[in-house]
Amino acid sequence: MSQIHNPRSGSLAFRPKVRARRIYGKIKSIKHSSDAIGEYAGYKVGMTYVNYVCNKKGSPLYDKKVVTPVTLIEVPDLQVVGFRCYTEEETGLTVYKDILNINKNSILKKKTIISKKDITPKDKDFKDIEQKIADNKIVDIKLMVHTMPQETGMTKKKPELFEMFIGGNSVSDKFNFAKEKISKTISIKDFIEEGTMIDASGVTKGKGFAGSIKRWGIHLLAKKSQKVIRKAGNLGPWHPAKTQATVPQMGQLGFFNRVINNLCVMKIITKDTDDEIFAKIKTKPFKKYGMIKSSYIVVKGSVTGPSKRLIRMRKAIKKQTGTSSEAIDIKYID
Repeated sequence: MSQIHNPRSGSLAFRPKVRARRIYGKIKSIKHSSDAIGEYAGYKVGMTYVNYVCNKKGSPLYDKKVVTPVTLIEVPDLQVVGFRCYTEEETGLTVYKDILNINKNSILKKKTIISKKDITPKDKDFKDIEQKIADNKIVDIKLMVHTMPQETGMTKKKPELFEMFIGGNSVSDKFNFAKEKISKTISIKDFIEEGTMIDASGVTKGKGFAGSIKRWGIHLLAKKSQKVIRKAGNLGPWHPAKTQATVPQMGQLGFFNRVINNLCVMKIITKDTDDEIFAKIKTKPFKKYGMIKSSYIVVKGSVTGPSKRLIRMRKAIKKQTGTSSEAIDIKYID
């Protein structure tokens, strides 16, 4: 009788499998655009399902009701604390100067050490940066923002502080926008609209130390072959005399940086939105998260990580085919 063969369950696509340096994802690049806000961040609430009318032309389900799983992400406003200027050196991009506006009573003191005095930008700093931009010395500018978890339904108080890409046709445009946004907030409406495709970056659920079978999905060895059967049968050739990185071995499983591309934002619900279908969402707490108290978005499909984990988003950079940028008509949400 022939043996039943199954496809391997462990993916070889992501190497090396190492722990993320921090508990939230990272955005390495954004799609070049004249839009000022290139990315955003929010907290994963959980998953549910919706019944909506398919608006994808050419699909056999076009103009029919479809049930699909969705992820809810709570997206409170982001607080801008300043911006950072970069110059091009032989070793790559180097930080030239930080322009900050931090109040001594800021919640950032829960995240990092800040001065006991108020830090405010000075006119001479702005003039210096303008001169450097005119001389083509400054090549990029990024906003420095922090989240406001106190506005969500979680008990979390410590914010996340990170840099955020700015879109624009020139460095001068980025500087003018960053200068205008200091000490102000950015909302989800400034970033995307309903029907927009996004990429979600996050850190997967950590599972600790795992063996070769669970980590890579390899087959068990025969019982009479070796003393241990839950391991790789061969660690590689005699030469070169080292173990290759492609050998499936035991090690860290989970807590990896992962990016999911081309997720559709089906609905954006703000504090001012009056919708009977979504009114019940804020009446009951979500398991392992709590109540939703601020704005949130409904994303089609699943998103990396467990509940309460910070998800960083950008506008999709890969080519999309057969998608519609129109708002989706949701008839029911569980």
